[in-house]
Amino acid sequence: MNRPNLHTHTPALTVIDPRGLAVRGVAYARSEVQQPAQPHVTRQKFDPQGREVERQDPRFFGEGLGPNRTSVPALSGSVLLNISVDAGWTLSLPGPANQVLQRWDSRSTAQHHYDGQLRPVAVIEQLEGETPRVVERFLYGGPAGSPRNQCGQLIRHDDPATTRHMPDYAVQGLPLLETSHYLESLEPVDWPAELEARDALLEGGAGLDSRWRYDALGEVIWQTDAMLNRRRFGRTCAGQLREAFLQPAGADEFALVSAIRYSAAGLVEEEQAGNGVITRAEFSPEDLRLQRLSAGRPGQPLRQDLHYAYDPVGNQVQVDDRAKPVTYFKNQRIDPVSTYAYDTRYRLIGATGREVYRAANDPHALVNYREEYEYDAGDNVVLLRHLGEQPFTRRWAVAGDSNRSLIHHDGDLPPDFANEFDGNGNQVHLLRGQRMHWDARNQLSQVAPVLRDDGPDDRELYRYGGGGKRLRKVRCALASGRTVLSEVRYLPGLEIHRAANGQERHVLEAEAGRNAVRLLHWVGTPPNGVDNDHLSYSLTDHLGSSLLELDEQGELLSEEGYLPFGGRAWWIEHHGAKASYKTHGYSGKERDATGLYYYGYRYYAPWQQRWINPDPAGEIDGLNLYCFVGNSPLRYVDRDGRMGEDELNEELLEFAKYLGDTYGKGNEEVDELVTEIAADGLVPGLPAQLAIDIPEPPPSPPAIMSPSAHEVRSASETLPGLEPSVSPRALPAVVLRAGEIPTTTDAIVVSYGLAPSTSGAASESVRNEPKPSTSAAAYSSGAEQANTGRKRHVCATCGRSLASDIALERHIRTHTGERPFKCDDCQKRFKLLHQLQAHKRIHTGEKPYKCGHCGVSFIDGSTLKRHQLTHTKERPFKCDDCDKTFTQSSHLKKHMWTHRTR
Repeated sequence: MNRPNLHTHTPALTVIDPRGLAVRGVAYARSEVQQPAQPHVTRQKFDPQGREVERQDPRFFGEGLGPNRTSVPALSGSVLLNISVDAGWTLSLPGPANQVLQRWDSRSTAQHHYDGQLRPVAVIEQLEGETPRVVERFLYGGPAGSPRNQCGQLIRHDDPATTRHMPDYAVQGLPLLETSHYLESLEPVDWPAELEARDALLEGGAGLDSRWRYDALGEVIWQTDAMLNRRRFGRTCAGQLREAFLQPAGADEFALVSAIRYSAAGLVEEEQAGNGVITRAEFSPEDLRLQRLSAGRPGQPLRQDLHYAYDPVGNQVQVDDRAKPVTYFKNQRIDPVSTYAYDTRYRLIGATGREVYRAANDPHALVNYREEYEYDAGDNVVLLRHLGEQPFTRRWAVAGDSNRSLIHHDGDLPPDFANEFDGNGNQVHLLRGQRMHWDARNQLSQVAPVLRDDGPDDRELYRYGGGGKRLRKVRCALASGRTVLSEVRYLPGLEIHRAANGQERHVLEAEAGRNAVRLLHWVGTPPNGVDNDHLSYSLTDHLGSSLLELDEQGELLSEEGYLPFGGRAWWIEHHGAKASYKTHGYSGKERDATGLYYYGYRYYAPWQQRWINPDPAGEIDGLNLYCFVGNSPLRYVDRDGRMGEDELNEELLEFAKYLGDTYGKGNEEVDELVTEIAADGLVPGLPAQLAIDIPEPPPSPPAIMSPSAHEVRSASETLPGLEPSVSPRALPAVVLRAGEIPTTTDAIVVSYGLAPSTSGAASESVRNEPKPSTSAAAYSSGAEQANTGRKRHVCATCGRSLASDIALERHIRTHTGERPFKCDDCQKRFKLLHQLQAHKRIHTGEKPYKCGHCGVSFIDGSTLKRHQLTHTKERPFKCDDCDKTFTQSSHLKKHMWTHRTR
């Protein structure tokens, strides 16, 4: 289903104003070769200071509507007022250190209180029409707690669901012990100020203890959960997981996974599960895309044998499970093959596969199906055609003034969006009659699947911790005239399930390489047909979706298949009693009784093919705050409900290689970044084999020719994430995903790679803007360059996109002025950790960087390299205008201003 001709004459365009800011982006969309390509224009508006104040998506632009989002920035650059057509309005009041003091939105208000060190001590929230409640309190350790490393650490946290005590910390600042106490009542809490009064709100007992131990690098080497089950982890010298063991309480230790083998790029190529099943992954040597994923016991037929095929830019076009047989049913040949097709914006528009034939009442009776999808210019799905033996058509009605949408059946009245969504864009009804309630943080707090006029409703309640993680799920149902309760409590590495009949089981989930392992332990006698402490091993696909469940001997417990957007295509129970306890499915996420998948920050409704509330991270994943992974669910996976990610972060692989090759060769920005990475540890997602080994500074740096403007532009385009210094005359342009402004800085740049003039002041803006990656430029058509999973960490203040979450965190400090790293000796603060470490050497007298010419030592490597130039007399930084050379890039930058002011 790969159609290269579809992308002919569909370039990605960006319009740049004289300040170098991207004010328009144009993508061309079509789904059939014979169709004319439709321009999808994204508009941005900036204030005189170069700060983005409006953004408009292609749908609103084409229909002549207003902006999707309007912002009012403070003088510091932080956003005071944000008005979104999807998520409503939010107003923030910052403090002197730019900390949030108060926040208002259309449903609630929140106050944040801090101590003298600007640490949060209390959070007060008030929903509209309700009284204010203190929903969080924080207590920190003082000097008396130094024997347990408590100084400055959070030692008690009263959150909306529990109280957590952290009395012990390791020297790295990591918790050694966490004791959890759950609230006795399910009603929203209001924490009093007195500790005794707070303790009175908790359940009795000693609490639930979770313990950890770490190695010298801060990696967990063993963990003991609240029921005394112990997990032990072995790691390679690079810090990668090599093996994992589990020792249930009162039992012997056994292996969950062992012999994990990695490729040179840090990708898992092989692992052996505790049931003897070996999983192997094969990757393309050219681009590291997953080509084959197989699993089976030695000497036995494979349980899973997935073969993947891609189009040139990495979208999957075919998945073939060769471990499954060809079957025949209803005069059809049923091949275990799924195919996929995309439009020029790389949204999924077609899929084929197989599904269960429900009328046969036989889970093994599979038939072929084909699905077709249509979207509007704002990335809202508007039509689904399901074709085959069980055809149906599903339509969505989209609000005219937002991206809020609902499934619309023929003959229904137009939806009343004002009553179906609250002011913050949260969906009010899951299905007809199923009311949903939301807390002040826009977290789903209650679903009522059954409403009664003459009795209590059936409800499912959710309670969350301070960080947004779900800690408790309670189901209330009316049975035989009385309300019965069942609940799940979530603890580190452990779930405690309590059924309405009083039966209790513990579910242990352990890190076990690519696949998940769960142990089910019943307190007392297990149900009929189920062994106590039985293990289930899940075999997953590239998205982490659980396809097969195996027992301790590698025998099948269940099989499950999924439609492209996560709906269930088939379900086969090979062991009904054990299979009935499966709770995780699509993308490895937990499926609730409501049918919703819980991702962490949001809930996903697979039948709606979208989230049920706006993205809490804002526009990091696009202007449509309900859109699920850019409508490309085969390529992208969402880890926690905030943004889709490519399974293979090609940008980090390429960027890491560049850093390793460039370090110590005169590029101060690269040297600074490498030093910080080495100080902080590996960047999340960075393969350990590509970790940067910082060498001793060379005795004399090699001569570096001054790059021309064209070379500067080409280097940064080829190496995403390497961002030149930003011109003080303008903030960087915003970089967005498909359907929004493509990443570029050329005046009008098409995908064919035309380079603009770089003369005068305009050239400086061009040079100093972050550039896009063009590694897929040969295949670029439409907006795909912005939809390759690259630079997806977007600053909510200025819109700038960065290569990683660490780079984003560093960048945000340029707006907030935050200096989180403090010297304990003189109390001076720094923005970056490596700056603090270099500063500390002033107090200690340490000078680890020694010149090989004269023996003089320095506190940091950059100072040493500048000193070495006094020996070599090299001046590697050259001005393109007058050919004058300099020993430092900062001197060159200052000199270049003399040309701009003429």
